[in-house]
Amino acid sequence: MENERRYFDRILLNLPLRIKTDSPDLELSAESRDLAAKGIGLFSKNKIPQQGPIKIQIKIPGELPLIDLTGQIAWSREYFPDGWRAGVVLREQSVNLVTFAVLLEKCLRSNETVGV
Repeated sequence: MENERRYFDRILLNLPLRIKTDSPDLELSAESRDLAAKGIGLFSKNKIPQQGPIKIQIKIPGELPLIDLTGQIAWSREYFPDGWRAGVVLREQSVNLVTFAVLLEKCLRSNETVGV
């Protein structure tokens, strides 16, 4: 797509997520759609705020530890017929990128976690 402003390649990957925003008592189930060096695309059956800070917890299948990320919601829109999509810009220091890369490599080796 010509209008996309992507600086990094995306890895298409469906992983279960828990997300928290600044809204009181708002904790949602979601799943990743794609991961990049500085961002994550996600999907939820619940409405995702249009903007603001966000905390994301990624569950990698197996015995691997949870990954905690923080970032900023860059965009959010209703995704018909059954949910919401959002793009999140990750904070640079929100995760040890070396650890993340190792965990992601293990995840990519598992056929059950790779999706579109």
